[in-house]
Amino acid sequence: MPSSSDPLRALHAFLVAAALAVLPAVQPAQAQSIGLKGGLNLADFVGNDAGDTGSTVGLNAGGSFQLLNFGPVSIGPEVFYAQKGSERRVVTPPGGGTVAGTSKFNLAYVEVPVLLTVRLVNAPGSRFRPFLHAGPVFGWNLDCTLDFSDPAASPEESCESLLGGDLGSTIEEYEQGVTFGGGLDVSVVPGRGALTLDLRSTLGLDEVIRTESGTDLEIRNRAFTAMLGYSFGF
Repeated sequence: MPSSSDPLRALHAFLVAAALAVLPAVQPAQAQSIGLKGGLNLADFVGNDAGDTGSTVGLNAGGSFQLLNFGPVSIGPEVFYAQKGSERRVVTPPGGGTVAGTSKFNLAYVEVPVLLTVRLVNAPGSRFRPFLHAGPVFGWNLDCTLDFSDPAASPEESCESLLGGDLGSTIEEYEQGVTFGGGLDVSVVPGRGALTLDLRSTLGLDEVIRTESGTDLEIRNRAFTAMLGYSFGF
């Protein structure tokens, strides 16, 4: 049976191929820019093995660089520190109906999106410039901890000690995903850059947890991100 992530994997492959095809061919036609952004992730787990999960709020902050510009279209990488994870109810006994507390996965990644951005308004002198963007995302796990609200449990444990010791599982160190969204650039002083509002959704394509048998649980990251930033032209 096809996985629910198969269409997203196809989109990821298409976006990577499109970027590799366009990069050697396009010559910069406008000023390049660099930007700083920061905001929040509303993150959770999705997939057949994710169970009854809730969202967590984490930081998303970093920078972007418009590498190539061709009219209203630009391509460029970004680098973010991204906090993700999910909250899950702990039911006692397993399969029972008594909620003993919650467990919370806290994950931290370095993420590198490579975005194709299309500006819907690109006329010289325009103060407001809405845009749409999409692209593949490559992430590397930096840290993982588990928080427990159950007073009988330790308040926080590393994922490595808990999953490895009790469940024979590990957190995957690398993941790929896709992101898509849009936003608005607002010119404050002409020629001096612009304020940026950026809204996006990012879906992981690789499973978060690998079991001792070498198989993956179908649990993937998902995050909705809102950021504010400032871009500088040069």
